Amino acid sequence: MQLRCELWSPFQDFDTLHGVTVNMSRFGVVFAPDEGLEDRLLPQVGHAARVVLHLPRPAQEMARCVECLGRVVRLDAQESLRRIALEFRRCQFTAYPPARESA
Repeated sequence: MQLRCELWSPFQDFDTLHGVTVNMSRFGVVFAPDEGLEDRLLPQVGHAARVVLHLPRPAQEMARCVECLGRVVRLDAQESLRRIALEFRRCQFTAYPPARESA
């Protein structure tokens, strides 16, 4: 299942990225950022990161998401295809949009 998500740095090490999940487990996620990454500050291996996974919602229900704190463990770039792998340290279900606080 592909989920819309956003990725940002709690320490402003890289720009906020929007995209979709490619692969996910309870331990981490592989994230595919949307196009248009030129002139963007991108995450590097070891950077702390927060990712918000937008959950599908039934009609008439409040938007919910899973917010995870983790770190970047792998970067893959082939031509125009880019993937960012994150390892989760902590996850929580929350209302969307989540609070953006420091880690």
